[in-house]
Amino acid sequence: MRFVGVKPNASTLASLFPVFSRAADNDIAISLHGLAYKLGYSDDESLVPALISMYANCGDLSVARDIFDTSSRKNVAIWNAVISAYTRNHKPENALSMFQTMITDEMKPNMVTFVSLLPSSENLGIRCIESFHTYVIKFGFEKEISIITALLSVYAKLGNIESAEFFFHNVRLKNRLLWNSMVSAYAGNGVWGQSLDSFSLMQKDGFKPDSISIISVLSSCSGLKATLLGKSAHAFTIKNDTDSNLNVLNAFLDFYCDCCELVYSFKIFDRIVLKSVVSWNTMISGCVDNGELERAMLVFDRMRQNVNFDLVTLISILPSCQENPILGLNIHSFAVRTGLTSDVSLCNALVSMYVNCGDLDSARLVFDDMPRRTVVSWNAILTGCRLHNLQTEAIELFKEMTKEEEEDQKPNYVTLLNVLPSCYTLLQGKSIHAYTFRRWVPLETPLLTSLMIMYARLENLASCTRLFSVGDKTNISLWNTIISIITSTLPKRCFGIFIFHRIIEERN
Repeated sequence: MRFVGVKPNASTLASLFPVFSRAADNDIAISLHGLAYKLGYSDDESLVPALISMYANCGDLSVARDIFDTSSRKNVAIWNAVISAYTRNHKPENALSMFQTMITDEMKPNMVTFVSLLPSSENLGIRCIESFHTYVIKFGFEKEISIITALLSVYAKLGNIESAEFFFHNVRLKNRLLWNSMVSAYAGNGVWGQSLDSFSLMQKDGFKPDSISIISVLSSCSGLKATLLGKSAHAFTIKNDTDSNLNVLNAFLDFYCDCCELVYSFKIFDRIVLKSVVSWNTMISGCVDNGELERAMLVFDRMRQNVNFDLVTLISILPSCQENPILGLNIHSFAVRTGLTSDVSLCNALVSMYVNCGDLDSARLVFDDMPRRTVVSWNAILTGCRLHNLQTEAIELFKEMTKEEEEDQKPNYVTLLNVLPSCYTLLQGKSIHAYTFRRWVPLETPLLTSLMIMYARLENLASCTRLFSVGDKTNISLWNTIISIITSTLPKRCFGIFIFHRIIEERN
């Protein structure tokens, strides 16, 4: 175009920017921005949103924000562009701040504003979502199906399935996106049966399932371990020529792994020509979850020859390193060299790997060097102490843990199951028992039996029987525990009389 002497105008550049922005190349973005500036269009109202979006796609939010701030005439499209820039880069707090400023500056939001805001706002909390909902009603968008779909999805992500159902049932003319959102909402909240029912009703309503529908319904099939239904969904995708979609194929890999059907997973995996990192990671974690540690190693070796692995790969392969500690050490070295040891999930996996390999000293070194810990980190090292009978260390760690101020580091159900076997005085045991009441930890059968065993070990049979009396008598584990305790502490005759009376009482 320029070669024949035709000068591009603002419309030309506005149509080009979205195309090049998909490349997410900062050098291209700078070049195009320079061209717009040279031609005198850099402050054009139609170009500014495209420039902001282009830099946002490159992850350069500082430049995107500078363009917004220096724009002399901010229309709703420019406001929407900067809000979308923050949401696409997982900065919902910044997007919220821009929306608040937009309202303060008396700029009326439109549908695009709310569609940009809502999908990433679940981390802002229910009050913020309800506030957005209020604004939706205030500006008259409460009947727009795209807004209803976005609200349905965000309420479902917060676990408020009743509100999601309310939005869904109040739409008379539903579209496929709304149906998909409802199917996904049920699946994401573990209401798998209703997810499958909605999938059937969607087809009765005349909407043909697409790849998103299939991925959601496979999640429900996995949750229900409904292998036959999942295979039916597989047949459906083959019949309708949608089995070439990589996201769908990855979902089938995950489904068959969850249903312990690794043979089918490998058949699909081997037929995928262009495997993504997700494909490889799914197979590695599937092998690990099914106890096929050697196969997980083989898949990992194949992966290294074909694609670059990522953080998820390392976290997935580490559980299998108890069979190959040298690989575990190499992964740890790689993580140190590449700065990945700042990731909490990877460090947790490294601690667990060293614990499983019997190297508690290395596990403790990783734990002590972690810049930030979660309850999973503490539980991983406490598991090591329990497995190696390090009672004093476990109690000291528990004391440290209870002093942590952050809620995600406070002891939980798993922590108590790990620390109770380490109690070597009755005072310690009673203190931990009291802690369960202070923290409102539910006394489910595994924790109850663990407390009973602890009291029995410390020769406090009265506490054992009191705990037994409040337990779920339909649970065989509770009976096995009390039988084991009594046989080891009372004469056989007393034991027989006790059990006879308990059985008679339960039957009456």
